[in-house]
Amino acid sequence: MAPLPTKKCTTLADGARLCETAQLQGDRGIYQTLYLMRDLARRDAKDPRVMSIANKLRTDNTEETIYNVWEHMVDNYPYQSDPDDHEFVNAPIHTLSEQFNGQYPYRDCDDLSTAFACLLRAAGIERQYFKAIAWRKNDYTHVYNVVYVPEQDCYCPIDLVMSRNGFGREKTPQIRHICIKV
Repeated sequence: MAPLPTKKCTTLADGARLCETAQLQGDRGIYQTLYLMRDLARRDAKDPRVMSIANKLRTDNTEETIYNVWEHMVDNYPYQSDPDDHEFVNAPIHTLSEQFNGQYPYRDCDDLSTAFACLLRAAGIERQYFKAIAWRKNDYTHVYNVVYVPEQDCYCPIDLVMSRNGFGREKTPQIRHICIKV
């Protein structure tokens, strides 16, 4: 097996193979990661295994569906950091599927956010964003979801790393942030 990449690489779990992509530095690097997350969420939302989970959590009420997906994620996918000096961005199907949990056990903020966005898309909720923030220094160090709730006519932050405290709350203070549409 090839050695694990350094922090200068993002590793994308894709099927049975690991694909390394050169990690850009600075703000370009965070955009690269966010677009990778977006593409994975969109791709895996069409997977029958993901659609099966989403169909069980969907209701006629968008707010209830968002809450059901959040609760499912919190109850079943605990935070697990990447190994030191490595950054993995797991495909949602690997985070959500028991078949892959042993191979790809890491579920840090990018993995949880990507899987959450994927389930929401599979449930038909498309007005959502990834929000990357810098709260300690100028570098982006965290990402979470922001979802439009039509019943409340507002956007709701959802931070799965905060577990039970993450529905409707954000880490503060934020020095800066960026958002991209999922």
